Amino acid sequence: GLLCPYNDFISREHSVNLCAPGVLPDLRRLFEGPDWDEGKLELSDCVKAATRYSMRLSVAGLLLTADNYFVLQRRSGQVASGIGNLISSVSGAVDFDDDSVETRLGGVKHCYWDLRKTVVRELHEETGIAEEKLKDGAVVFVGAGFNLRYGRDLNYYAFAETALNSYDLGRFRGEASDKWEVEHLEYLPAKTVTVRSIESGELGRRLFRPSRHLIGALYAWAKY
Repeated sequence: GLLCPYNDFISREHSVNLCAPGVLPDLRRLFEGPDWDEGKLELSDCVKAATRYSMRLSVAGLLLTADNYFVLQRRSGQVASGIGNLISSVSGAVDFDDDSVETRLGGVKHCYWDLRKTVVRELHEETGIAEEKLKDGAVVFVGAGFNLRYGRDLNYYAFAETALNSYDLGRFRGEASDKWEVEHLEYLPAKTVTVRSIESGELGRRLFRPSRHLIGALYAWAKY
């Protein structure tokens, strides 16, 4: 992922799906060229993709309650993208300043992203659930998703558990600084999430407007 200002990410990546009828083709077609219209893109070419757009590292985290429900978010009408979509318990881009860890090796300073910090930070910002509400503070990473056709975002899929029951979670919403991003929470019985239910499309048909990374995270958890 490239370290770049968020405004650069918006202008380079989010704008590619914007269009102005009668003026220009959408920017994705403009950047990709004739291969886009002809369906001949080599979508597995990561090297070529990396020369086109900045790419953000992001997380999609699943929170499992004590009564065995996954907590999911319905996105509000105030967000920049994914309005009305059903997403995982927590979703957000890695922030280099907030989520980096500094170490020294052989007298040389190194910085790296700590994706666990991203999950914990975003969970608290969006739902009000603080780190101490997680079982043993544990966050387990179970997979990752990279989609070359719809954005160059690399999402790492995480999983955590809480000792809280599903009916306890609503009272923490008031503590979320970014609660405006979430229309409401929804609860999915964990027993319905299996490799078979996902591969057959059964689970996807039960959910209304699930995001691709929600399905990816649930699939990674089911395999895990």
